[in-house]
Amino acid sequence: MDDAHPPRSSGPYRRGALEAFLSLIGSLSGYLQARLELAGLEGREAGLRLLAFALWLGLAIVLLLGGYVFGVILFYALIQAWTGLSHIWMGSIFLGVHLVAAFLALLLAKNTLRRPFFPYSVQQLAKDRAWLNRSQMPNGPKA
Repeated sequence: MDDAHPPRSSGPYRRGALEAFLSLIGSLSGYLQARLELAGLEGREAGLRLLAFALWLGLAIVLLLGGYVFGVILFYALIQAWTGLSHIWMGSIFLGVHLVAAFLALLLAKNTLRRPFFPYSVQQLAKDRAWLNRSQMPNGPKA
């Protein structure tokens, strides 16, 4: 027998291939574990950044609403001083303007919800459903 090329069924070569395979699996699992740990760290960091963003956005909204209220009060006082209308009439006018603006905003919000959010996905799902319905027919698909 030639010692340079021993038969494939010999023990050391099979053990070497098995060890190499197990080493490869171990390396892959280590790589995957490292990637998952990195994703976990990045996920926590992204969560903290989103929390900070939400807090700053909330503060900005509160300040904008406060500025809006002071602007309406100033506008009210200027119109009342210019026209000389009573507070009852001024309050009624401002209430009517705000109710009309709120109604228009609700109509615009309703119109934005009428369009589907994922039109291409819905279209693709409809195609898939039609294909499945055709393929489940007793005579098979008609291509």
